[in-house]
Amino acid sequence: MNDFSRYPPVLDLPGVADLLGISIEETRRLSGEGWIHAVRLDGRVLFHRDRVIDWLRSQRVTPPDDGC
Repeated sequence: MNDFSRYPPVLDLPGVADLLGISIEETRRLSGEGWIHAVRLDGRVLFHRDRVIDWLRSQRVTPPDDGC
């Protein structure tokens, strides 16, 4: 289980990229396409940590039951 509490409640692009383990460019794309909710404030893109975690958990994929 990940300890997301080590991340501050409000994250910038690099913080979300680190939390998700993806590149800043991919984070920017997901945000720009509306997959991850973000707000712009004084020219910065900001994310609420708990909303990002909720989104991540909602993306779970159930593996196929093929006996492997």
